Amino acid sequence: MVWSEGAKNKLFAEGKQDILSLNIPFLDIAAETRLQMEINDIVDELEVIIGIVRTQIQILDSYVSLAEERLEDATAAATPLADTWFRRSAAEMRLRFQERYDSLVGLRGTAQNVALGVSRTAHSALALSPPTDLR
Repeated sequence: MVWSEGAKNKLFAEGKQDILSLNIPFLDIAAETRLQMEINDIVDELEVIIGIVRTQIQILDSYVSLAEERLEDATAAATPLADTWFRRSAAEMRLRFQERYDSLVGLRGTAQNVALGVSRTAHSALALSPPTDLR
């Protein structure tokens, strides 16, 4: 017998019915709960990684500022080629860090959206669950 037929028979039969005894697989939110916990762990891990990359960017920016000051102080000894090379290399490195940071922020947003979708699915299933006073 198909689940829906069993549910219909219980709902429309005469007398007190135990509708909660129906095995309603779509109301089982255990899988969604586990998924929600895993997604939250991933979001937390992404937060840590984002913090590390943010710190790396700050350290790189500080280093570049300090190196540029030193290069300006030593302009007589430094060739323009060395100064140009350093600035270009620093800009490329900064761009790579920024791209990595932006990618991680995007991943975090995606994970948060997935978590929200799973949460809504679980809440929808709970809203469909029958009241407990039908016994």
